[in-house]
Amino acid sequence: MAEMQIIDVEPSPEDADLSIQRLRVRVVRVFKGPPGINEGEELWIGYQRCNSLAVDRRAVGQRSIYFLGAWRGLLTTGYCGLSLDAWRPLPLVLVQAREEWLRSRAR
Repeated sequence: MAEMQIIDVEPSPEDADLSIQRLRVRVVRVFKGPPGINEGEELWIGYQRCNSLAVDRRAVGQRSIYFLGAWRGLLTTGYCGLSLDAWRPLPLVLVQAREEWLRSRAR
C-alpha cells in the first residue's frame, strides 16, 4: 500500500480487454509494502485496465493510495482493485500500517 503520484502514462495497449498499461509514479508515502519500495523514488507500475477503462494523460499529477499486487515482477494496481483518494482522511488501519512500516525502517 502506498500513496503514489502519477508522473507519466504510457498509451494503453489495444490488443486485449484485460491489458496491463504502464504508469510511471513517484512514491509519496508507503503504508506497507514489499522490501525495496522507497519514498521519493520513481518507478513503473502496471495498471490492470479492466475492459476499456484506461488511464489517460489527464491523470498526470493525480495522487492516490494504491493497494498493490505483483504480476511478472511488476507492481500492479487496477481499475477493479482498491485505491483511495490521497486527499481524504486516512482510515485508522492505514495510520497503523504506516506507523509499523516506519518502525521497521528504523531497525
